Amino acid sequence: MKRLTICLAALAALAGCSGTDAEPPPLDGAAHYFVSIASASVKATNNGSYWDDVVGYEAPDVYCEFSDGTTTVDTAIVQDSYAPTWTSANAMETTVGVLRGGTFTVQLWDADAIVDDQITNLGALTFTDDQIRSGTYVINNWDGTTSITFHVTPAP
Repeated sequence: MKRLTICLAALAALAGCSGTDAEPPPLDGAAHYFVSIASASVKATNNGSYWDDVVGYEAPDVYCEFSDGTTTVDTAIVQDSYAPTWTSANAMETTVGVLRGGTFTVQLWDADAIVDDQITNLGALTFTDDQIRSGTYVINNWDGTTSITFHVTPAP
């Protein structure tokens, strides 16, 4: 039995298996990543009022503004949608340090003819290394949304 245990340990070592999952090393804070908003799910009402109640109680016309403190991106407006989606064309290049540091800010809006309505308050996000590695950051139940999803991809 002792010989079998030694052989299994030797095979595991050759295969690079330690028997435990090692934590990956922290990401380099200076590493560059692209961040883009992929989608949102907007609540049916704005604190009990309709989003666009001027012309037939339509869904909101959603856009997102996000910033790393230096650059600000405004997405295209998605008309009459409770489930807007955007492409990676709105991506911003930033660093892991910014994503970790809470200086990446986000706000969703309902575009209107006179004054845009806030869907969410301005919020500072803090990404974990695991969220950055996974490529997805999801915020649930924030103000006028049930979810907001961001994509994160390494910059070349």
